[in-house]
Amino acid sequence: MPAHQPAQQKASLEQQIIEGRYIERDKLMKLLEHTFGKGNFVVRLQLNRWILAVPMKLTEEQIDTCCSLE
Repeated sequence: MPAHQPAQQKASLEQQIIEGRYIERDKLMKLLEHTFGKGNFVVRLQLNRWILAVPMKLTEEQIDTCCSLE
């Protein structure tokens, strides 16, 4: 899956790893775009983990909105 590259400096981004088992890609992308704006984050899926580079880490509540039913 291609990473979404940020328009701003990568140095200002924090890494956050989210277990991907129940995360819905479309919901995660909408959340990231709504929260940080298009192009202001990097996201990739590796070994069933979402690896994010974001201006600030997402909260558990935000992440929960991206989960599918188990």
